[in-house]
Amino acid sequence: MKKLTAGSLAVLAYALAELFHGNGFIAAFFGGLMLGTHTPVVRERIQEFGEAEGQQLELFVFLLFGLILVPKVAGYWDGRTWLYAILSLTVIRMLPVALSLIGLRLPWPSVAFIGWFGPRGIASILYLIIVFITIGFTGYEQMMAIIVLTVLLSIFLHGITAVPLSRLYAGRAASSAH
Repeated sequence: MKKLTAGSLAVLAYALAELFHGNGFIAAFFGGLMLGTHTPVVRERIQEFGEAEGQQLELFVFLLFGLILVPKVAGYWDGRTWLYAILSLTVIRMLPVALSLIGLRLPWPSVAFIGWFGPRGIASILYLIIVFITIGFTGYEQMMAIIVLTVLLSIFLHGITAVPLSRLYAGRAASSAH
């Protein structure tokens, strides 16, 4: 019964926020906070379930992204699109992260690691969908193509570098601790 209540509260909070031109995602989040529990075992199980469901939904969104958005914009990819997408994943993204970490005086491998794997994820696809719904596709094909290519490259490049760079970083951290 509680699972049904929790799901219903999330949908209701989202719908009411959207009805009043609010942010449905934030409303659903706060609706979940209202259902908080004080039992550690229950919290742990709910967290595990939420993480598993989140991963499943994320994989589904990536599937739809690959099935729908990539074919729709692939014809608009040109040299400038590729250049901008690569710059977005490197300089445009990593430089602000590095600047924001200056005060921490972290070693450069840590800054590079955080910059490479820092802000990313499914939020980019959700923002793209919101923009697509709001302004449409016609007239914005090149912008959509850049965003989709950047997200696609991010999925691919961060995916293939996650394990090797994490191992390399962990090895450096372990050797500097000795």
